[in-house]
Amino acid sequence: MGATSEQPGRRATAKAHNRRRLLDAAADHLVRHGAGGPLLEEIAAQADLTKGAIYSIFKSKHGLLSALMADLVEQEACDMAVTPYGLNGDDRDLATALADYGRRYGDVIRRQMSNAALLLELELLLHSARSEAAAQEFPPRAEARVSALAGALAGRPRPDGTPLTSEHATVTATVVIAAMQGLAQHNSLGLYPVPVELFAGTAATLAALPVAP
Repeated sequence: MGATSEQPGRRATAKAHNRRRLLDAAADHLVRHGAGGPLLEEIAAQADLTKGAIYSIFKSKHGLLSALMADLVEQEACDMAVTPYGLNGDDRDLATALADYGRRYGDVIRRQMSNAALLLELELLLHSARSEAAAQEFPPRAEARVSALAGALAGRPRPDGTPLTSEHATVTATVVIAAMQGLAQHNSLGLYPVPVELFAGTAATLAALPVAP
């Protein structure tokens, strides 16, 4: 009885373990070879699993790449989480909160985001551009990233003392994320060694982004 009741738990643990192995193998493969060729066979072999395991867990090539994209976004969300205004005593003004966000973004980039991670993100973007199904999924993921930051910025005092509205918080978050990604790409590609304080200063400057009429 006890052994039987434990089997579903063991199967779930094994499936989660295999899922992680396949995602790690897929990330490494995409960085090295891109999304062309016998992708699923090579990823399965690298994970020391069968192609059937990919279909069992992810259902398709698109399912695997979609899960990998979600994994990338989730990891970034954990690294870059911002406390909403007023929660747990967070009373920073907008410029200070953005400077802290930019500083943490730059620190994560310099410590964790290697050229391989940048190549992975670019390869997934290319996959989204080529695949109609992926193209439908990518905008909501990007919007979730913006919404999370906007939600944490709304209400904070702007440089002129007025509170940041929810609508303008979305605009600010969109521009800040785009600016951080641009600096990150320059840094990771070796085009320009971007110091952490430049990430912070750039983000803080965007606190004064004009409100559209």
